[in-house]
Amino acid sequence: MQAIVDPDALMVEIQDEGEERVKAVGRTAAGRLVVVVFTERRGLLRAVTAYDAPVRLQELYLEGEPI
Repeated sequence: MQAIVDPDALMVEIQDEGEERVKAVGRTAAGRLVVVVFTERRGLLRAVTAYDAPVRLQELYLEGEPI
């Protein structure tokens, strides 16, 4: 979940199965660029999935472009 607190993280809200989710592209403390999809439930953040950022999302992150 480090990627979602990255001050340079790119985030976009998405709807999936009737639930509002957020897709974040950010850097971990170890320097990896990852995508984290998460939702908020009962005031807590819940990670749905996380994976290494594909090349195109890495480029957008490094350019500071919105996704």
